[in-house]
Parts: sequence; C-alpha cells; structure tokens
Amino acid sequence: MQNLDGISVSRMPLAHRRHRAYAGLMSPLRFAFVCALATLLLVPAARAQAPARTISVTGEGALQAANDTARVGFDVEGRGATRPVALRNSSANLRRVLAALKGLGVADRDLRTRGVSVARRRDRRGRKLPGYIARGGVTAVVRDVSRTGAVVDAGVSAGAASVDGPSFFIDDPQALLRRALVLAFRDARAKAAELAAEAGLTLGPAISIRDSAFVPAETDFDDQSGSGGEQVQRRAAAPTKPGRTQVFGTVYAVFEAR
Repeated sequence: MQNLDGISVSRMPLAHRRHRAYAGLMSPLRFAFVCALATLLLVPAARAQAPARTISVTGEGALQAANDTARVGFDVEGRGATRPVALRNSSANLRRVLAALKGLGVADRDLRTRGVSVARRRDRRGRKLPGYIARGGVTAVVRDVSRTGAVVDAGVSAGAASVDGPSFFIDDPQALLRRALVLAFRDARAKAAELAAEAGLTLGPAISIRDSAFVPAETDFDDQSGSGGEQVQRRAAAPTKPGRTQVFGTVYAVFEAR
C-alpha cells in the first residue's frame, strides 16, 4: 500500500488479479457445463420413466406317453399261539413272496418291505380270540411293465394274503415335461402375437419367463395304441393294462411390444 498525496492506494498482487480474472472468465463456462451435464442425466431418466409396452400371457402344453413302470404291494400274515410264533410264520410267508418276485427278475433295489405288526386276534366285535396274528408286506417296482400280471400272480401264489395295486407311471418323465414346456411357450408366444396384432403393435422378444410343470399321481388315460394292453400269461396271470400318463406344462411369459 502506498500513500500518494494523502490518498491510500492498495495494489493487489499479480497472482490474485490473475486468479480473479480467471474465475470471472470460467464462471459462464462452468455454468454451461453444469447445464449440459444435467441435460445428459435427465434425458435417460425421463426415458426410464416412460411406461414400457409389454404383453403378459399364459401358455399351456400337454403330452401323453405310455406308462413304462408298475408298482405293486403285497401283504402277508401269519398266525400262532404266541407272538413270536405268529411273527415267524408271517416272516416265512414274506420270504417266499420275496423269492418269487426275485425269480421273475425284480431287483433288490426295487423291493421295499413295509408295515410289520403283531397283535392279538379279535373278532369283528373286538372280542379277543385265541392266538396272535402278525402282518408284513413288500412293495415291488416292476420295470418290465409287460410282466406286471406275472408278478402279481407270483406274489399271490407264494403266499401273499392281499395285493395293493398295481399302479402304473412313467419312471423318468423329465424329458416329457421339457417337451410340454416347449409347447407351452409356443402357445404363449402365439397368444402374445395375436394380441399385439390386434393392438397394432409388433411383438418383441420375451423379457420374462416362468414355468410350472405337473405330473398327475395316477393315470386316467387308456392306452389306445394297443401296445402294453392286456397281458396273457401262462397260469392265467392277472390281466393288466398300463395305460398312459398325461403331463402338463405352463409358462408365464412377458413379451416386449413396439
């Protein structure tokens, strides 16, 4: 600071003067940059807020196939004056049934014993009778479905007191289920295309797909092809008709529409 004729004069350093001049020069440029940046950020946001056009549909598909496996249950019983004797007699009957099933080619992995019990004998009114009765059973999976009748006959001939089944099913339905889902997706896409055409739109790709598959526990469909029909075995084996199983596929799809 200098004093000239009573007037105080303050000189700003050169570096400060340059900084202020630079700041004054950059302020408009900085403002323009901020505006441009805001525009770039707001345009995609505005586009994101615009409602997307989609078509949501449900497609269904169903296929039938011949059952290739059977499940049969056999129950045995034995009586005796004491519990151990009754159980031994029941066990002997069960061993004979198991041997008969294995003799027809039923593998050990396809045999499962079940429900062993020993109880006092009673009449229909619940009154006690002399002796005891023991019960047991085995479930067999028959993979050669054409021999189901022979398996039933062998179990009964070996000493089974009663038979549960047979029930027929497809051993591995996964390939059939996948085919049903493909049919369901085609059905969904066809529905979406028709709706898009009616709305004056062009159908785009699927942007969301959910699926659901179902195999009924038992078949209600008869085999119309004639194969796997009634089996005629020697010794008048029980006739069997495996029938067919129908599997269902459902697809929930969302398609883009333009």
